[in-house]
Amino acid sequence: MLSLKYIRNNAKSIQKSLSRKQSDIDIYQLIDLDAKRREYLLEVENLRAEKNSVSNKIAMLKKNGRDATSEISAMKSVSDNIKEIDCPFTGEKVLLIPALNPNVALIHVPRCDAFGNAQIDGLQFMDIDMAMAANRVILTTERIISNDQIRRAPDQTKIPFIAVDAVVEVPYGSAPHECYGIYEPMFKHMDAYAALTAKDPEAGVAEYLERHYYGPNCWSDYLDLLGIGELLDASRRGRSIYND
Repeated sequence: MLSLKYIRNNAKSIQKSLSRKQSDIDIYQLIDLDAKRREYLLEVENLRAEKNSVSNKIAMLKKNGRDATSEISAMKSVSDNIKEIDCPFTGEKVLLIPALNPNVALIHVPRCDAFGNAQIDGLQFMDIDMAMAANRVILTTERIISNDQIRRAPDQTKIPFIAVDAVVEVPYGSAPHECYGIYEPMFKHMDAYAALTAKDPEAGVAEYLERHYYGPNCWSDYLDLLGIGELLDASRRGRSIYND
């Protein structure tokens, strides 16, 4: 995953690479949104500091028997721009911020049907939360199965079709990471990545992306780079959870 800092510092080359992939993603729109997010965070912190300062000043004026009308008016102006509530459990002040709604969530699942009903084995992490929050959801899956199979085990369906916009069958779609019960992490590849980025984090990431993301023309080319040995070993370890 690319950090926002890396994207900001290498926007031109990333946009060029995306264009080569015939992607319509506008990396500069992402950068603009990130800038706005950081501005909002700074504004909230400044408003909170101002509110605390004015509150202390009002308390001091009232303690000394002085008029605090103007400060109270200023406090109201600040309060209109920041939302706080009392926590119903602890009574502490809690700052309210809008929910995060990603433009697109790309989620890999072990299996789903053509409609987007996805079944997830093992730990689900934030997959369900992201699917419910995102404006668009693209599922990649190890295999597309029939809706009849989905209905045989409805309790295993974690992401419903109403949240999904597209489904793509991509075997080993989590590689070099794991897909529970199917394959485990590909440790040699991940160790090589760690060694590459340990020398120079930004240059290492750039080199890795050029070789493994921008370079391959298709998914099978990417899997070729991982190597059949890594894939077979990861698959053997993944299926081992079913061993007696």
